[in-house]
Amino acid sequence: MQKSILAAVILLWAIVPSRLYAEWETLRDCRLLDNPSNDGDSFHVSYDGKEFIFRLYFVDTPESDDSFPDRVNDQAVHFGITFDRTLKVGKFATKVTAKVLSRPFTVVTRGQDARGRSNLPRYYAFVRTDREEDLAGLLVGNGLARVYGVRAAPPNSDSIAALSEKYAEVESQARRQQVGAYGRGSLRLTRGVEDWNAAPLSSPVE
Repeated sequence: MQKSILAAVILLWAIVPSRLYAEWETLRDCRLLDNPSNDGDSFHVSYDGKEFIFRLYFVDTPESDDSFPDRVNDQAVHFGITFDRTLKVGKFATKVTAKVLSRPFTVVTRGQDARGRSNLPRYYAFVRTDREEDLAGLLVGNGLARVYGVRAAPPNSDSIAALSEKYAEVESQARRQQVGAYGRGSLRLTRGVEDWNAAPLSSPVE
């Protein structure tokens, strides 16, 4: 009987994991922490005197080193570029994220485990810049990330399917405009990294 109950609990965990996460929380006035493990889509954050690691939902920026060569190869195939150029794009994406998060920003998370190599837990999240721009959308729209990975729909937003469609359209536009990794030569953006006051990409996170 006890084995049957345990099996049922394990099955329930596998089928409906979304119900087992904490409620969505909005963490305002977050600060980016300087850490060598930061990259374009995963970074250390200070909030309310505590340190966290957050990983963006929906998107994947290229790796900035060759620790996971298979992953780099997959990313290279997606963008249609070489292994070495993929790493360069990853390093540049890291700089862009650091730039746009250089001022206080907002994190929306429900504590979903994003694993990672650090002893500090890492959680999936949506991130909005101080200008209320969606970080994931900015990266995808500038050709610095692919739509890939774990997905979710925060409160007061569209469904996961609708959000996926929005990100996919932003990705298609970046490909058509040949910005970021989709371009050839220098990494051209839809607007300069130094000036993020231009009209923002539509943000799927309200």
